Amino acid sequence: MAYTTDVPSAQIPSDAGSSPLTTLLIAARREQLDEMLASARTPSAAMLVVGVPGSGRSTLLEAVRAHPPIRSAWVSPHPSERDREFAGISLVLGALGDPRVAEFIGRFRLVDNSLNGTLAAALDLLLLLRAGSRPDILLLIDDADQFDDHSQVALAYIAGRLAGTGIRMLMSVSPDAAESTFAGIRQVALSRLDGHTALAFASSLAPANADRETLRIVCGAAGHLPGLITTAIGSLSQGQLEGLAPLSLPLYPGAFPLRLDRWDRSALKLLRRLSIAPLNSMSAIPEIQEGNRDRFQQLNSQGVLDIRGPFVAIRDGALRSAVYWSMTSEQRTKLYRRAVTEEFGHSEALTLWHADHAGENLPASETLIAEAGDLFDRGFTAAAIELTERALLLRPLIDEMLGAMLGLCDRLIILSEFAIAHRYLEQCKRSAQSPSELADCLRLEIIMTSLEGHPIDVRAVDAYARRFAKDAPAASADLLAQTTVFLVAHGEIGEARARIDLAYTLRPAPEVPADSIQSGARRLVDAIDGAGTGPTTGDVHEPVVEDIPAPIRIMFGRALTAEGRYDDARRAFASLTTTSSRPPGSEEWTARVIALSAENEIAAGRVAEASRFIDELYELGTGEDFRTLLLFAWNEIMVREKPDPEAYLEQARRVAAHSRHDVMTAQLHCIEGAWALNQGDLDSARSHFAAAYEIGLVYRPDFLRVDGAMIEVLARLGEWDAATRVTEDFADRVARHPSNWASMALAHAQAIVAPSENMLAGFQRAVGTAMANNAPIEVARIRFNYAMALERGGQLQRAGEQKTASELQFEALSASGWARAVRESSTVIEASLQSSMLSTLTDQELAVLRLMRRGVRNKDIAAALFVSLRTVEVRITQIYRKLEARSRSHLLTILPPDIDQAESL
Repeated sequence: MAYTTDVPSAQIPSDAGSSPLTTLLIAARREQLDEMLASARTPSAAMLVVGVPGSGRSTLLEAVRAHPPIRSAWVSPHPSERDREFAGISLVLGALGDPRVAEFIGRFRLVDNSLNGTLAAALDLLLLLRAGSRPDILLLIDDADQFDDHSQVALAYIAGRLAGTGIRMLMSVSPDAAESTFAGIRQVALSRLDGHTALAFASSLAPANADRETLRIVCGAAGHLPGLITTAIGSLSQGQLEGLAPLSLPLYPGAFPLRLDRWDRSALKLLRRLSIAPLNSMSAIPEIQEGNRDRFQQLNSQGVLDIRGPFVAIRDGALRSAVYWSMTSEQRTKLYRRAVTEEFGHSEALTLWHADHAGENLPASETLIAEAGDLFDRGFTAAAIELTERALLLRPLIDEMLGAMLGLCDRLIILSEFAIAHRYLEQCKRSAQSPSELADCLRLEIIMTSLEGHPIDVRAVDAYARRFAKDAPAASADLLAQTTVFLVAHGEIGEARARIDLAYTLRPAPEVPADSIQSGARRLVDAIDGAGTGPTTGDVHEPVVEDIPAPIRIMFGRALTAEGRYDDARRAFASLTTTSSRPPGSEEWTARVIALSAENEIAAGRVAEASRFIDELYELGTGEDFRTLLLFAWNEIMVREKPDPEAYLEQARRVAAHSRHDVMTAQLHCIEGAWALNQGDLDSARSHFAAAYEIGLVYRPDFLRVDGAMIEVLARLGEWDAATRVTEDFADRVARHPSNWASMALAHAQAIVAPSENMLAGFQRAVGTAMANNAPIEVARIRFNYAMALERGGQLQRAGEQKTASELQFEALSASGWARAVRESSTVIEASLQSSMLSTLTDQELAVLRLMRRGVRNKDIAAALFVSLRTVEVRITQIYRKLEARSRSHLLTILPPDIDQAESL
């Protein structure tokens, strides 16, 4: 495949990109390579390719060499001649292939060692190069800054004066040389690879089954330099590449040519001290104490050091590797022994680290892992990984410390370090010796998969549960319980019920601890689908939620919300948010807890508190899963003065269509119905609420909370038979599954459908029930529907008073979206409508007429209104008679345009 630059004639043939190194670097360095190719075609041009060793300088020169615009010659310093004066310039002159110029090489042997003597000889050479004629040539000089000093000066002088010589130059040099000896020559800079490109490069070099997180660790430790990445991957074993064996860090650079002679003695001494640990306590290093900080400050200003909190480290993994491995083992051991004393009292983790390497008081691997967990908590991910890898090297058999490793994975999951957790969890799974140990691994895997939003293989989990059932029934029950929680989170309530019921056959209720995952999963399912009898753990005491492990506490918090215990759920989620708000990391975990907190506040009717949590989700910016999208849409509808939830709803529709879960579909219909109701689009609201209502009949009424909204819309549309029938069914369901919300919603619904003589008492009772349950948002909704009922009765002044009270209450609760909806709602009954021909129709006939106007068939009208087909036909006949219509088509042509606003008295 040809590589085409911005200049039409500049191409690189397919053989130039045959190796992974060349192919990926060309892709990553396309812009720089374009500049190099353009310079190579420009007469008398010189350009520096600037980058640290390993950044791909030589590879790009090779890419130009593969297809130059003119004859080219490759020149690189010979290691044995780097200290010989003018050896470099002799190599360059020899590469020109001009006998006259070759004879000039002897001239340099007579030059004195002064700068003026070197420049004078370079000028004589330049005059010779301009004399006569020769074919143009491109000199590709690799590592020009590795030539002897005199050759570098001569090359820099000539490179700036190539006019008339027929020579073009491309020279690779280090950043230091580009700023000193070769300053003034046009440059193209090669930065380090970005993380994504470095990982892609490493993946192309490694076997197909290489662990991705292992490769990411290697890339970071190699400073994202392709040269060191290549060396490191070549030195790793198959087990290390697959993530099944620990890594030895810092990486051994092999023959990687990162030079250290740029550093003076005191700077190199400090770098050596810092290189022996992934982190160092600044207060523990004598070289950077007050009064001896000049070198430290200089290195810091050069960007060499990474300072965070009380710790300092070498920023570049490649530099750390080069410094570390430049020392002998005796030098490193001496530094480690000194560091044990220096770090004591400053950092327990680093004290253990140095003691281990010094061979003094060898620490237990479990202790190193615990210290690594603390470093993960504090955001020092790279250092924590290095401690963990060291612990695994000390004790390769993970089964001897499986509990510590699983505890670390648990912490990593809370911190949203899923890739690292996957790596260690896979090692734990391979080392698990008993069914209960393997079940613990699988349980964590399910938790992590759920947090990541990915599906799990439920059949595989079922197979494991059956496999463990005989020898480890408790482990099998816990695995089924965790699967239950996953299925609930993904809306598969029926499947969840089947798993938790099976779990209780393996470990009966009297044996289940109140604070276990099995107990919490049962409570969660019972609170949602209403099929159970509530918590069935056999325990008389309620668990102390704060004492439950964090992943299980999330589940208990959800169960408490579903049970209507909003204050208890708030406390559970608050403790989780406090635990998880550690920078950096834990964003996904924190977002999950905040989303659940927002849902709890919504269920409790606390609009302002819910909105504050949703604003925190906006700020986290961790992605928009289905739950978050619905929360964002709810916030727009409920709180915003000018709501615009459509973007969130559209994304949620795509997710729901892809997932095809009934619960997700119902939740989406509920929020879309609320939006349509807010906008006054009653037909659309009815359609959405009806779809959600049908799905929700198999759950407890307070799971989707759609019954009350369905009744409200039916009443506002004048479909009183349907509204009354749904209210009666709602009362039966509430009797089977009572809750505070259900009692409020039922009182509200019964007030809406009550006869006019009982209407006032009904609404007064509904308001009293809502106030008794401390639900001001429900009070505002009840007042609004009371206003609608008063309007239907022609009591417009009283209706206006109730609307005003409702609007003010919505505003006080920060529900500006609904306050606006109340404010903009038009009077339903108008004098023009009362005197129109539609005023002769009953509520039931108006309901039929609306559906007829939308083209709905008689059979579907009957289903929509919960009446028989015969009843529909009778009402249509009455409509024809009252409106003097000859047929359905004639009827539709004579209808007034205001039929959609028409309501019967």
